Amino acid sequence: MPGHNGCIVDEAADLKLAARSMTFGAAGTTGQRCTSTRRVIAQRAVVNELVELLKQSFAQIKVGDPREPGAVIGPLVDAAAVGHFEAAIGWRRASTVPTSATSSCSLRRRAATAALPR
Repeated sequence: MPGHNGCIVDEAADLKLAARSMTFGAAGTTGQRCTSTRRVIAQRAVVNELVELLKQSFAQIKVGDPREPGAVIGPLVDAAAVGHFEAAIGWRRASTVPTSATSSCSLRRRAATAALPR
């Protein structure tokens, strides 16, 4: 059963290292391990900078057909996975917990059963 592993980031953290580590923790093995990073808890003082660094870090990941050279992570496996992912994003956006990360998250559909981050 997958875990819901979190990263805690405070004002003393090396934010560049934290962003790179969280990116690998979430996508490095395409999320297929029980220790994949699933959530981030950060002090308000570092949230905006951390979000920008995470966006830069995740933008470097090539999403595509795993047979393509350089592809790090494949698209979602089926329509149900896309629906689950979209529901999670919708829930987060509707949450009363303030965040700047979800406002920058959007999907680009490649096919009826696949979604890729923009």
